[in-house]
This record gives sequence, C-alpha cells and structure tokens, in this order.
Amino acid sequence: MSDIGYELMDSLKDHLTDKMITNKPAAYLTALTFTGSNDEEYVFEPSLIQIGRYQDDPTDLADSVYQPSCYIAIHPNDPSDMGDGWKHTVASPMDGSTTNIGVTLGGIREIGGSELWWRRFYVQMEMFFIDSNQDQDEASRLANMMRAMLEQYCGSYNPSHLHGWDCVIEDTFGETALQSYVAKSHMFETGGPDDDYIWKGGVWIQVMCARD
Repeated sequence: MSDIGYELMDSLKDHLTDKMITNKPAAYLTALTFTGSNDEEYVFEPSLIQIGRYQDDPTDLADSVYQPSCYIAIHPNDPSDMGDGWKHTVASPMDGSTTNIGVTLGGIREIGGSELWWRRFYVQMEMFFIDSNQDQDEASRLANMMRAMLEQYCGSYNPSHLHGWDCVIEDTFGETALQSYVAKSHMFETGGPDDDYIWKGGVWIQVMCARD
C-alpha cells in the first residue's frame, strides 16, 4: 500500500539526486564550480538528500574539508508552520490568493467524477561553509545558485523544461499526481563561526492531484 504523498516525496528525492549529484546537467557544473582553499576546482552539490529531517551533525557531511556541507530534506507540508498555511487541501478557485500560484481552476473541482487536491511539500536546504574557506560573497553566490537550481528541478517536466520533475504518479488509492508548481522560496544567511557561513532556505511546492 502507498499513498500519493509518500510516493511524490520518494520520486522527488530520486529526481533531485539524479540532477544534483549523479547526472548533473552542464549548466549545473558551470554555475556551481568553485575554487577551494587548496586551489583545486570543485562542484558544489548536496552531501545528502533524504525524506525527513536530518538528525546528525550536518556541518561535516562533505567528503572533503574543501567542500561545503549541504543537505536537502523533503517534508510533507511545512513542519515549521503547522497552521493552515501549507496543508494538503481540496483545490478551489481561491487557491491562488493564498499560494501565489496563478492557476485558473474555474469550475473544475471535479473532472469525470474525480476531486482535485493540492498536495503540498517543503524542500528544506541547509549549507555549511565551515572549513571550506569560501569568503562571504562566494558563499552567498553558491547558496543562492543552489536555491535557483532547486526551484528549477522542483517544477514539472515538460518538453520546454527538460530538467523538470516528472511527477505523474498514481498511488494505491487511485489518486494521480498531474503537475508540480513551485509556489515560493527563500534563502538567508544565519549565524556561524567567524569567517564561516551558514545558509538556510528551501522551496515550497504543490502538486495538483486528481482523486477518484
């Protein structure tokens, strides 16, 4: 048995692992290349991508001290906001006012007897430039470029967006995911040791689903 929420998170984890670690596109290699303090070139990538919160010390995930540590955690809804702001909800014409998604639903609450739902997720990212010796400008550039890449990869795949997420999945209960949208994102610098930098952020995504 499986439900659409877990199936989507598992699919997104595999997709992000492919695009950000295993088979990085040429644009990623160009944008995320940096020079370490040993004068060698590296490509910044997540050290870990998983479903759920990372529990161990995240500052030393990278294989090399010259490589910043970064992890991505995929959550159902938004664990930092347990109000009504980012829950799974039945889709309605009013959704755009609260989610910043300009999707015109009109009267399509039902399609052939199916009910439309928004399935919502928060993709958290944390980056630790601790022993890798990037200056503040370079840490800022890399962090925001990672955020930009994450935005691109969480949107739906289509012929004009070849690196997008093919999220069309059906679960045991007959619910089918149709299309993914990035609703909003953020990235900000937090406290850290002198001359070291910690960046946190992520993207909020919602997937249009039809349930029989």
